[in-house]
Amino acid sequence: MQANKLTLYSNWAGLLISGSKTKVTGSLNASPSKDQNGLTLSEALEHQLNNNILVQNQATKYITPSSPFLYLGVTLTMDLNWKHQHRHTDENQKQKLDALEGSYASPRQTLNIIRTAIIPSLAYAFAVTPCSYPDLDKWDAMIGRAIKSKHNLWRSTLTAMIREDVHSFGLGAPSIYVVYHRRSAVALVTSLEESSERHQSVTMHLLTHQVTQLKALATTFLSTKEGTSLPIKQQLNLHMQARQLACNHASKLHLALKGNSMFLDNLNLHPKAPPQH
Repeated sequence: MQANKLTLYSNWAGLLISGSKTKVTGSLNASPSKDQNGLTLSEALEHQLNNNILVQNQATKYITPSSPFLYLGVTLTMDLNWKHQHRHTDENQKQKLDALEGSYASPRQTLNIIRTAIIPSLAYAFAVTPCSYPDLDKWDAMIGRAIKSKHNLWRSTLTAMIREDVHSFGLGAPSIYVVYHRRSAVALVTSLEESSERHQSVTMHLLTHQVTQLKALATTFLSTKEGTSLPIKQQLNLHMQARQLACNHASKLHLALKGNSMFLDNLNLHPKAPPQH
C-alpha cells in the first residue's frame, strides 16, 4: 500500500525513482520464532518482501531487520540496535576533531568551532538515540583531548578546569552530559506542548504506558525477585518518552500541568531493602 502511494505520487509529480536505491524492510516482533513452514522470522520476512515490493514497476532492495539504514541523519535498524548509530557518531566525531587538531585554528577558534559546529552535529540525534554514561564520557574525553592539545595543556590537566566558566578562570568548554540531558528534556516538553492536540495526546499516552510498564518491571525484578536493574535499563533503550522523562528527573526537573506535578515519583526504580528473614 505505501509503495503504491509512492508510485502514484512520483508519477503525478513526474519523478523517477531508482529501484536499486529504494529499500524495504520490516520486523515481525509479535510473531512466533518460526512460522508454519519452519522459517525463522528473518527468513519469513525476506520471503514476503524480497522482490515483491515494486515502485514504478521496479523491485526494491530488501534489507534485513538487523541491517542499518540512514533515516533523516540517524542510523536505525528495525530491531532498534543503536550500536550502529554510536559507531557512526564515534567515527564522525573522531574525523572532525582530528581535522580540527591539525588545522591552524587558534585556541579560541577551536572552542567556538566545537561549541557551534561539532557538538550540535553530535547532539542532533540525542533526542531519539539512547546513550549510556560510558558513551557520553567517551565523547566528552575526545573533545577534552582536542581542547587540551590546541591550548598546549598537559593531558593530565583536570577536566574540571576546561569545563569551568571563563569568569571563574576556566575555558568554558561544554559538557556532552549536559547537552544530552538538555536535548532529551526539550524534546519531551516540545512534544507535549505541540500545537496539534493529536500529537500531544499520542505523546502523553505513550509516556503513561511506558512509565506504567517500567514500574511493573521494577516491581518484578527489584522487589519480588530481588534482581538487578539491567532489564529496566534495556527497556529504556526502547522507551523513548520514558527515557526523556528520566533525563528530566536526572536534571532535577519535573513536568507540571496546571500547577500539578506529573510523574514525579513514577521513575523511582531503586531496589527496596530485602525482607527480614
